[in-house]
Amino acid sequence: MVKHFFDIEGVNRENVGILAFSIGITTAAGALCRFPVEGCEVKYLFDWEGPSNRVNITKNGTHKPLKDFPMSNEEFWKEREAAAFIGGITCNYFRYQADTDHMQDTYKGHAIELLNKARDGQARSTRCNGNPPNILYDAYKPEAYHWVPTELNHKGQILKYLLELQNEI
Repeated sequence: MVKHFFDIEGVNRENVGILAFSIGITTAAGALCRFPVEGCEVKYLFDWEGPSNRVNITKNGTHKPLKDFPMSNEEFWKEREAAAFIGGITCNYFRYQADTDHMQDTYKGHAIELLNKARDGQARSTRCNGNPPNILYDAYKPEAYHWVPTELNHKGQILKYLLELQNEI
């Protein structure tokens, strides 16, 4: 799929990014880490509030649409946790995270887990919202970081960060 975008006439091959919404981070991180395409260097991965692992994805086993996929099913989940792959991405990683997440309420552990694993892995750079780039987030002090306030959490704010990201890198 990534190669397809690089092959479209008129696409700026120097500025191709992937935008992942929610659970899409699992597919995006897995594909970028496990199936890089030679000659198709993705510039950034923009992650909008994606879950990091099976606990987040299933809401600790209570998310009814996933009731047939228990957290104990290692074979199923080993392919579906962004935290397992995010450290292997080689592009820039940007995380959009609202103060109140669309699925995780005010919990920030999933965001911190992905940011830290990308930072400690092969990502070219990491950043979340207006926080400084490439910092190590303290999971015990999530209140120390900038999360998008509820009143600003809308598509316009996402677009603002996406445009900033494209112009910065």
